[in-house]
Amino acid sequence: MTLSGIGLSLHFHPIKKEKFTNHTRCYLHGANLHGADLHGADLHGADLHGADLHGADLHGADLHGADLHGADLHGADLHGADLHGADLHGADLHGADLHGADLHGADLHGADLHGADLHGADLHGADLLAGKNNVKKIKQQKCAACDKHSNTHTHTHTHAHRDTHLGVAT
Repeated sequence: MTLSGIGLSLHFHPIKKEKFTNHTRCYLHGANLHGADLHGADLHGADLHGADLHGADLHGADLHGADLHGADLHGADLHGADLHGADLHGADLHGADLHGADLHGADLHGADLHGADLHGADLHGADLLAGKNNVKKIKQQKCAACDKHSNTHTHTHTHAHRDTHLGVAT
């Protein structure tokens, strides 16, 4: 189904997750989903290029391989979301909750991560060192919380703008 160009606006419309349980590869290019409830939605491979997802609830959503190039995810709840291999090139993730999200292999080139919570997120293989993400340094160090469970498990801890702490799984 193609919804692009029809003036679709779901601005603060209470979308039920039952309606978005299986929308693999759906085409929502440029759609206005501002504040939408997409908690746990299956949007695997969806085209959300340039979509307005400002403040949307995408907690636990499957966005594996989704095209979110240039999407507005400012303040969105992506806690525990699967963004493995997603295209987030130039996306606005300012203040987004990405705690525990899977960003393995995601393209974050040029994404704005200012104030985003990436604690515990898996950024292994992600392109995040360019653009407006304010990453100051990356260093390898032992993770004290993981040392309780495994002596060999290491996290990369990335310290971004001001007090933002990114616990990155490697």
